Amino acid sequence: MFFIKISSWLTPPPFEPELEALYQHDLRIRVIKQIKLSLFFGSIFFISFIVVDLLLEPELLTRLWIRIPAALVIFALYLYIYMRPVRATPLIFHFALLGAAVAVMAHLAIMIFAGASLAITYPSMMFIIAFAYGPLFVPVVPATLLSLSYIAAALLIYSAPSATVIDVSFQLALIVVVSLFSRYQLDIFSRRSFIDKRAADLARAVAEEKRQQAEQANLEKAAFLRNASHNLRQPTQALSSYTLLLEKALQGNDLKSAGEAARNVTYAVDLLAEAFDKILDISRIDRDDYAPATSHFFINELLEVVQRQYTHQASQKDIHLKIVLRKKPPLVIHSDRLMMQQIIFNLVDNAIKYTKNGWVLITVTRYGKGLRLHVIDSGIGMSTDQMQSVFQPFYRINEQCDVPGMGIGLSYVEKAVRKLPGHRLGYYSHPERGTHFYIDVPVQEESDLPRHPQELIPAELEPGKFILLVDDNKLVLDALESQLVVLGCIVEKAASVAQVRLVMRDSFREFDLVISDYKLAGDETAEAVVRCVRDLGRDLDRDIPVIVLTGERFSGETISLLGKEYPLLRKPVNTSQFSRSIAHALCTTGHARGVGK
Repeated sequence: MFFIKISSWLTPPPFEPELEALYQHDLRIRVIKQIKLSLFFGSIFFISFIVVDLLLEPELLTRLWIRIPAALVIFALYLYIYMRPVRATPLIFHFALLGAAVAVMAHLAIMIFAGASLAITYPSMMFIIAFAYGPLFVPVVPATLLSLSYIAAALLIYSAPSATVIDVSFQLALIVVVSLFSRYQLDIFSRRSFIDKRAADLARAVAEEKRQQAEQANLEKAAFLRNASHNLRQPTQALSSYTLLLEKALQGNDLKSAGEAARNVTYAVDLLAEAFDKILDISRIDRDDYAPATSHFFINELLEVVQRQYTHQASQKDIHLKIVLRKKPPLVIHSDRLMMQQIIFNLVDNAIKYTKNGWVLITVTRYGKGLRLHVIDSGIGMSTDQMQSVFQPFYRINEQCDVPGMGIGLSYVEKAVRKLPGHRLGYYSHPERGTHFYIDVPVQEESDLPRHPQELIPAELEPGKFILLVDDNKLVLDALESQLVVLGCIVEKAASVAQVRLVMRDSFREFDLVISDYKLAGDETAEAVVRCVRDLGRDLDRDIPVIVLTGERFSGETISLLGKEYPLLRKPVNTSQFSRSIAHALCTTGHARGVGK
């Protein structure tokens, strides 16, 4: 305990344990280099002295039996440290103290048995002190005790010290004190240099990592844009061709060809809208500052949305889509509602596309402390090589296949699951035997949430619904009106909040639904439209549902907030999704239940 306290006085305070271990390792490496050089050149000089002695004084041959082994030992130590630095490093400390101790004993022996005075022998003691204090990894306490014990022993040898002995002892003690302070300052300098070097190394490493990440991001962005451009041009080219065919068919009054061309135009527009939506989804989620807006909601809500969204698509391909609603607790998950919905949409859409005939199963099981959502299909499956690339943007299992799409749905799934806390994605597949994707999702206590009705909402839109359209863009407003009229709706239009109040006040009947663009002229938004509609709804003692269309790329938190208040559809939206969303909003008056996409 006493020596530990002395050591704390004579040495700077150590770093934290892990950093101190790194410092000591770095110090040993630096000292090892110096010792290797010293031993290497020492052996060369020692041999050189032998050669010089032989040339100048041949009669000294009798001394070779001492000098040659000494030179060989020094060179052997150099080779040992060079070839086995890890094993040699702990021995250096022992050699250092052993060498100093032997030198001290030799000096004392000379004074005792040879009668040499302290005044004659003390100058060489400086080298002993320098040797003991030189390497910083030699503990200061043993080196100090060794030096002080030499002085004490020398004073004891001369019981009646002369002025010379006292003077020499005083000089040696002074050398020890100066060595201690020098070693202390050297240790501080060494530690500061280590910290500065470590900070510089870390800064360089961080800068290099950021540079590599930036280069990789630029390469990925360039590849993404190339593939996006290629994939967007395909439906655009098809749209241009089918539009020309439609025009020619109408000019020739060929209604059959015109109808077929119109269907192809609709199909190309839907592909283009889907492509834009997915590209924007990936670009949004790739941002470093993007954070999911997690909340608590029932897993069955998402499953019902999937059933409404994909039942018709599956039946068109004669695929049996089976969705098993969860009946046993836990039923509530903790996730980002819209992100999780989009993840499931992409998985199910992919399963239906790559299943020629057969079935697609969506179910939820208990797994550990959470739930595991399964999307299983009997489709074409994937090989091991394909599974390694399936999450890359724009990768498709078979570029020559007639399956529509851009190959970025699974890329979004992988990126989104990594963003969601506590979520995990897994999958396995076999060629011609189907694919199984699963997602582990954390659960939440259900006591604070209302029970969710399990009945499914009709996906078809009933004709005759009275709808108010709000948009400040006349082209979009007229196009949406035409689309709703084709679906059998009665439509009124408004371009501002003031017109909304006027139209709703003078309308011949109550509106069943209001559809509004989010950003209107000036500073008006759909939130003002919603307040206006709610005020009127209170006067009528009924809720009028509102759907918001938007082309804005909101943050995850904003989207979640909007989705809780009212359904939010991102432009462009295809006709089938638009129809189902309207039917959904009409059946869940005043509340959004996951129709946003």
